[in-house]
Amino acid sequence: YHFYLSHYPTMTSNNDSNKPLKARILSLSGHTHSKEIWDAAGGYNVAVDAHNCYPVDIEEIIKSFRSRT
Repeated sequence: YHFYLSHYPTMTSNNDSNKPLKARILSLSGHTHSKEIWDAAGGYNVAVDAHNCYPVDIEEIIKSFRSRT
């Protein structure tokens, strides 16, 4: 898997559903303090605010991306 991690949400994800998940760039960020897991650009919010004040496991992130495809 290829991840792009940034403090701020960015539009760096490659959400091309024609490619397998492992061939995409998956964007991760926090900053917003939102309880929403997905940002408007299709990136994943890894902030503890969105995960009941706990860090999120990488396997959970991958599972979430898989469920969106």
